[in-house]
Amino acid sequence: MAAVPPGASTLPPMAPDEPEVEPSEGFRWGLGLFPISKWTQLRNPGKLEMYNKEARMIMMPDFWEGVRFDFNKQVNPYFVIGHGLSMGDSRIPPMYTLSAQYMGPVAKLGGRIDTTGTLNARWIHQLTRNLMATTQGMISSQGAQGSVEADYSGSDWTGSAMASSSGAYRLSYFQSVTPTLSLGVALTFDPNAAPGFNLNLRRVTRKSIITAQVMCLMTGSS
Repeated sequence: MAAVPPGASTLPPMAPDEPEVEPSEGFRWGLGLFPISKWTQLRNPGKLEMYNKEARMIMMPDFWEGVRFDFNKQVNPYFVIGHGLSMGDSRIPPMYTLSAQYMGPVAKLGGRIDTTGTLNARWIHQLTRNLMATTQGMISSQGAQGSVEADYSGSDWTGSAMASSSGAYRLSYFQSVTPTLSLGVALTFDPNAAPGFNLNLRRVTRKSIITAQVMCLMTGSS
């Protein structure tokens, strides 16, 4: 059975839906820096990191032996409470998880705590029609960590910037080139690893989805 391993504390996705824009019959190449999407009508490609996670889930799924039970109850149109129980093998004790989400018109709040004492929290706020800010943090027996992120969505492109308490930074840009093809680039800096960048390609047709990524690490020579 494929499921999330016990002890992993991840928040349920709360990202907003991608803007729905019907592509025109004839299109031209788009550049997000210029408002040419008014006559190209290309789709906003969404956030680049979202598709990187999608590819990792397909290529590197998590398998474990055990059973997991999840129950979510919608208290009102804005508030949801969730309960989770996972039981692995004899070496891993059963774990109970309590989660809560508030989904308002401009802000989304979410939190999760389990029997190991690990607490995760996330706050998403739609500052303007195009600008969204995300703050998330985790407190566990290993310490505390957090991050802040800003996403700007143009008509046919999305740019993101992230900074974490560990000293890691990330910049990314994702652009719709045609109604079915999107290209992106991401720059990363981590004090515990070599800085690098990656180039991304995503092509969507009615019968298939193709995702490709080329990663490059910038190492110095002695």
